[in-house]
Amino acid sequence: MFLWVIYGFIRSDPVIIVTNATGFALNITLLAMKIRYAKMQKTQYHKDRINSSLLIIATSTNLQNN
Repeated sequence: MFLWVIYGFIRSDPVIIVTNATGFALNITLLAMKIRYAKMQKTQYHKDRINSSLLIIATSTNLQNN
């Protein structure tokens, strides 16, 4: 899409420039959100895994003590 924006500037066509610049900006936003969400989800997965491991250890320790 970025090349279409450049093409729009070469032709001095505001319709090509605006529509493709908007699409390009939306694609960049979508990519940034995807990367950010993937990092957050990965971090949350590890936190959940550690918490569940600690819960299993705590439960088994309590069962052994009783």
